[in-house]
Amino acid sequence: MAARAAADRPSLRRRVLAGLRFDSAQRPLALGVRAEQSGARQLLFLGAGHELDLRIAPADTLWAVTGQLLGPADAGEVVLQGTAATWHGVLNELGEFTLPPVPGGSYMLSVRVAGLDIEVPDVTLGYSV
Repeated sequence: MAARAAADRPSLRRRVLAGLRFDSAQRPLALGVRAEQSGARQLLFLGAGHELDLRIAPADTLWAVTGQLLGPADAGEVVLQGTAATWHGVLNELGEFTLPPVPGGSYMLSVRVAGLDIEVPDVTLGYSV
């Protein structure tokens, strides 16, 4: 009975939406530089005293997703959730992570550290930025 009561309690995890602070795809090109469609992007998000540096790059027909969580955290995991599948990664001692190659599309990214979920609700992998 005690196990069931514990399972019925609400989670004490705090959820925070991270705000976009920088997107390399949105910066203006230098005068005389032609636009190229490499697809590689750097995004910087801020939430709950943490910065999330996210790197996205083409990997053959898929997309490589890597990054680093900056801020107070000892350990954690990263979850990239799409409509068809979910990918997981682990933060190393420097807060870095690498996910397996992922198909293009729209995803939700969550970084889970002690008692806190930092969420980015719309991460788009692909060339239509």
